[in-house]
Amino acid sequence: MNGFEKIILGLIKDFNKKDLEYAVERNISLAKLILTYEPHLITFARLAYPFLKNDGHLINYRTVTSWLKEVRPDLYEVIVTSRKAQIWLEKQINEVKKLILEGAVL
Repeated sequence: MNGFEKIILGLIKDFNKKDLEYAVERNISLAKLILTYEPHLITFARLAYPFLKNDGHLINYRTVTSWLKEVRPDLYEVIVTSRKAQIWLEKQINEVKKLILEGAVL
């Protein structure tokens, strides 16, 4: 598991289906959650930076949904059954990658 995967899964580890639906409906930003409520994830951001800098293109909607399918099938179900949730997840992936690559959490 790379640092980026730990960040995404760390942010949603305590989410249940209702929490994810709420986050999607309210368009809650995972990047802002990192900065505001999850300072321990900054360690993972530091680990993820070199990987993202070189191979960030490998982290996308497809890879994250693959992780979710394996680790959190309940949340995977929410994402794949809702177009709005799919768009939200893709946006979150891009925002967190940008946050890390621009050094905002390093």
